[in-house]
Amino acid sequence: MKLFVASFIATTLSLSAHAADPFGDAQWGLNNQGQMQTIDLDPLHIYRVQARAGEDVRLPAPYKAPKKVIVAVLDTGIQADHPDLKGVIHRNESECKALEKFKKCLEDSDRKVCEQKWMDLKNPEVDQDKNGYPLDCQGWSLLGGTNAANIMGRPDFDDSQGHGTHVSGIIAAIADNNIGVRGLSQNVEILPVQVIGTQPSEPMKPLSITDSPTEEGKAEINRSLGDMVARGVIYAMRSGAKVINFSMGWPQVVDSDFMRQVIAEAQSRGVIIVAAAGNDSTRALLRPCAYKNVICVGAAGPDGAMAHFSNFGSGVDIVAPGVNILSTYPESKRPIRFRSTLGYEFLSGTSQATPFVTAAIAEMLARGIPAEEIYPRLILSARPLLTNLSLVEGLPNTTPKSLDPEKESYTKYAIAGNMNLEGALKVTAQPLIVPATKEKVEIPWDRQSKTLSYQISFVNKWQAVDISQVKMNANFLKPHPEAVRPWITAIKEAAPYPATWKMGEERNYVVQMDIVDTANPSQSRIPSELDLTVDVSVNGQAARRYVFENEVTVALTPDTVASDIRTMNITGLPIGVRTSFMPVDQNLDAHPELRDYFAVSQNRNAWQLWLVANKGQDSYVTAGGATGAKIRIDGNSDNFNEQVMARMDMNNDGQSDYVLGVLEDKSEEDDAPPSPTSFFVFDNRMKLIDSFAYDSKIAQMPFNIFWQKVGNTKRPAWVGSGKDPAKKRSLKDRWENPDDNEAAKMRFYYLNEKNELKAVEDYNGYKIIDVIQPRQTQAEAGIVPVLLAKNQGTEAKPSYLYSFAVGEMVGGQVQNFMELDLFANKESYRNILDTLVGEVQSLDYSNDEFAGSFWFGEGLNRQQRLSIFDNKNWELLDQQLGAQRSQFDSALRVRAAFTGQNRKGAFVLTNSEIEYHDLLNNGVISKSMERYTFFPASLMTALYNPLTLSDSRDAKTKLPALFTTETSGLSRGVKMLVPVFAKDGTAVELVSPARLRFKSSAGCRPLDTPVFEGEQGAHSFDYFCGNKILRVKLSY
Repeated sequence: MKLFVASFIATTLSLSAHAADPFGDAQWGLNNQGQMQTIDLDPLHIYRVQARAGEDVRLPAPYKAPKKVIVAVLDTGIQADHPDLKGVIHRNESECKALEKFKKCLEDSDRKVCEQKWMDLKNPEVDQDKNGYPLDCQGWSLLGGTNAANIMGRPDFDDSQGHGTHVSGIIAAIADNNIGVRGLSQNVEILPVQVIGTQPSEPMKPLSITDSPTEEGKAEINRSLGDMVARGVIYAMRSGAKVINFSMGWPQVVDSDFMRQVIAEAQSRGVIIVAAAGNDSTRALLRPCAYKNVICVGAAGPDGAMAHFSNFGSGVDIVAPGVNILSTYPESKRPIRFRSTLGYEFLSGTSQATPFVTAAIAEMLARGIPAEEIYPRLILSARPLLTNLSLVEGLPNTTPKSLDPEKESYTKYAIAGNMNLEGALKVTAQPLIVPATKEKVEIPWDRQSKTLSYQISFVNKWQAVDISQVKMNANFLKPHPEAVRPWITAIKEAAPYPATWKMGEERNYVVQMDIVDTANPSQSRIPSELDLTVDVSVNGQAARRYVFENEVTVALTPDTVASDIRTMNITGLPIGVRTSFMPVDQNLDAHPELRDYFAVSQNRNAWQLWLVANKGQDSYVTAGGATGAKIRIDGNSDNFNEQVMARMDMNNDGQSDYVLGVLEDKSEEDDAPPSPTSFFVFDNRMKLIDSFAYDSKIAQMPFNIFWQKVGNTKRPAWVGSGKDPAKKRSLKDRWENPDDNEAAKMRFYYLNEKNELKAVEDYNGYKIIDVIQPRQTQAEAGIVPVLLAKNQGTEAKPSYLYSFAVGEMVGGQVQNFMELDLFANKESYRNILDTLVGEVQSLDYSNDEFAGSFWFGEGLNRQQRLSIFDNKNWELLDQQLGAQRSQFDSALRVRAAFTGQNRKGAFVLTNSEIEYHDLLNNGVISKSMERYTFFPASLMTALYNPLTLSDSRDAKTKLPALFTTETSGLSRGVKMLVPVFAKDGTAVELVSPARLRFKSSAGCRPLDTPVFEGEQGAHSFDYFCGNKILRVKLSY
C-alpha cells in the first residue's frame, strides 16, 4: 500500500527571527499573516499561492492543563531525541530504564540472547505499565518480526522516512524553547506507533487477529501494512491513547471487516480517530476516513480555499492547513525544501492537515471539553471555505506574474469548512443534524419500476431538538439544463420517531423518487451515480447542505429477462470439471460478430480445453468431448498469461481454426530474461493440428501481435525493437564481441512457415516504425498494414522532420507502398517514433470494430499530443490535449480514441480526472477518476478500457465509452462512462448509465471482455450463468 505522503512544496525562505520559536513566522497554519506560499507544480517554474491573513486554525490563548492527553501517531516512527520533540513524547520511565539495560546487552550479545531476558514478560522490570508490551519506553514499532515474548515488534526504533516526525511536530512541537517551530497544542504527549518503515505499494491485507498483543494461534506473521495498522491500534488502546492520528489510508477494495471492528472497539473505549482524506482531488474516500464517527480531514491553502490536491465531499468533515507546512524532520535526513538548518522541512498534503485537527481535539480534551462535544464544536465553529486566489508565477523579490484563477469543473466541499479552534471552545450547545454515514448508498433497480425509494440516515450530534423544528428539502443535482435526473416526490421519516430528537440518536429517512424522462423505465437515461442534496434547517437557522452519493445498480441473475438481453443456451459443457471462460477475442474470419470461448481447466502446466462456439443467434455448442483437448505448457506456470486467443483460417482450407498463445512472463525476474510464448492451433472440433513456440531471444514478442499470411498459412507478426535474425557471425566478430552485443533496431518481425524468425527493416529508404490496426478485410486476408518513416536530412546531418509512407506486409514483403504527406507539415512537426500506440474504435456501423491506430506522447505544457490515422477513410487528426485544470493537473495518457463520419473524440486520463475531448468541437467534459494513490498509476490506467454503445437517439453513429469491469473492485457492478451530447451536438456531461450498471448475483459471473456485434450493432457484455450466456446489448 502506498501511503499518500504528500510532498509538493519547494520553497525559498527569508525568515525573521522570532524570540520564542525562530521559524514561527513560516508556520502560516498557526498564524497566517498573509504571506504567499510556494508550491511545486512545474519543475521549470516557481509558483506561489496567495494568502488571506487570518486564514489559520485560530489559536486560543495559552492554557496549561493539569494533565496531558496521550495522542497516538500511527506512522513511520519518530526521532525521539529531536530537540523540538524529546520533551513531549510519552515515556514509561521505569521501562525506559529497563530499555537502556536491553540496549547495553545488545552491545555485547546477540539480539536473540538479549530478548530472551528483556522481552520476557515474567521479568518484573520489562512491563510495569501492564499493557503487554515489554520495554515500550517511548512507543512501539510493529516492524521487525516477533520478539521473545511472541509479540510482533520492538521498542527500539526511529524514523527513516520523516513523515511521522513531521506529523508529530505539527501536533506538539515544544513552544517557546528558542529553537525551531511550535506545535498546535502544548498539552499533549505523543505516543509514536511505527506501522510503516518504508512507503509500501502492496495491497493492504489485514489479518483477523485478536486484541491480544501476543502472536499465539497465528499460523504465520503477516507483514502487510493493514496488519501493522491493526496491531498499532491495539497498542494505542492498551497504552492509554485518547486520540489516534491516521495520516494514511486505504481504498474500499482492500478494506476488511476486522479493521472496522478494531477501530469501532477503540471508539467504544472513548478513543477519537482522526484520519486524512487523501491527496487525489476526488470524492472517493479512503478508509478509515469513511468509517462511522471517524473525523475525516481535508487540506486547505493559505487563501482559505480547499487545496487543489485535497479529496473532498460529504465524507470530509473538516478542513485544516495542508499546503507548505513547516514542521520537525529527522536531523539525519537532508531536507529538500527547507535550507536554513537540519531538523525541519516543508511538506504538503492531507497528511499534514490531519495533525492540526488531532492536536485541536487533544487541546479541547485537555481543557475539559467532553469527548462527545468535540465533533459538534468543530463543525459548528468552522469558517466557510473560500474561493481560490490566483497563482503567482516568479521568484520572491521579482516582479510577479498573476495567473487567472482556473474555472473549476466542480465545486469542492466538505461537511464543514476551515477549522476554528478558538471558536470551537466558545460555541454554545445547539442541535447539529448531520449524515450518520459516509459511504455511497446503493439503490437497487429492476429497470421496470418507475418509482424508486431508498433510505438515508442522520444523527443529532449535540443538543436535543423538537422534530417540528427540523426542516429538510431534497433535490438531485443537475450539472446542466438538459441533464436527466429522477424527480424527488418525498423525503420522510422511516418510522414513527419520538417528538424529541436526542443527542446521539440516529434516524432514517425514506427518499422517494420517480423516473420522469420516459414512459418506459427500462429506456431511462438517468445516470447510476446520483448526487442527492439535502438542505437541513434547525430552529429556523440557515440550512446546512449535505450531498449524499448514491449508486443505482441493476441485479443480473440467471432468470433475468429483458428486450435487450439475449439468452444463449450452452450444450455439451463438461460435467464435474471446474473451468474458467477465456474469450476468443481476435476474430479474423468472416464473422467478427460471433464470440466464441475457450473453457479451460488448468492444473499448473497441464491444461484441458474445450471450445464453446457460438452456432447461431441463441445457442452455444461445446466441442472437445468429455476430456477436452489436453496440452502441456513448458515453463513456470505462475507466470503464464493468455496472450493470444484467436479464430482464423490458419491453413487456407476455408474452415475456422483456433489459436491459443500462452506467454511465460519473466519480466519480474532478475535481469528480465526473454519471455517465451507457446502457440497451440486447434480445428473447430478441438483437435490439436499444430503447435510451435517462440523464445523471444532475438526480439521480444509483444503482448499484442498480428497475423501475416506466409505461404499457405498465417504466422505471428509485429513491429518492435530487437536484433537482426539474419546476422551471420564471423570469427572476428566472435572474437571481438563474444557476448554478441548488438544495438537493437526497430524492425518488422515475423515467423515464417518453419516458425523461423525473419525481419524487414526498411523499404525504399523508409524504415518500418509501427503497425497500423488492420481493417477487417485485411486481417482476414493476413495483410498487416505498416507505417514507414524517412528522415528528411542526411546520415551526417539528420533533420527533425520525417516523411511518412504506408504499405502492406504479406509474406514478409512490402506491397502497395504509398508515400503520405499527412505527417509532413513543417508547421505542425510530428515525431511519432517515441510515442505509444493504440487502436482507434470505429463509431460507424460496419464490420470493422477498429478504424485505424492512434499515437500519443507528452506534448507542450503537460499536454498529450494525439495523432489519429483513420485506416478506413485515410484521414489524420492531430491535436494537443491538455487537462482542464491546467495549472494544477497534467494530461497523463490518452486511454482511447474514436472516429466516425459524425463523431470523433478521445478519453484522456489526468492526475485526477477522466476527460472526454470532443475532437470536432474542441469541447472537454470531465469526471473524477476516483483514483487512489494506493494504486500504481499504470494499474489505474489499465482498469479503464474502451468500447462503443449504440446511440438510442442517433441511428447513424455509435457512442464512445470507457468501462471498468465488475471484477476490478473499483465499483459496484460494471461501470461505464459515456459522454452525453446536447441537442446542438456538444458534449455536456460524462455519465455512467443506470440502465447498464449491471451487478451480477449468485449464479452469474461477468466475462468482462466486450463482444463486438458486427455491422448491426456496437458492443455487448456477456455473463456466464451456469448452462447459458446472457448477452446484454449496450445502448444509451
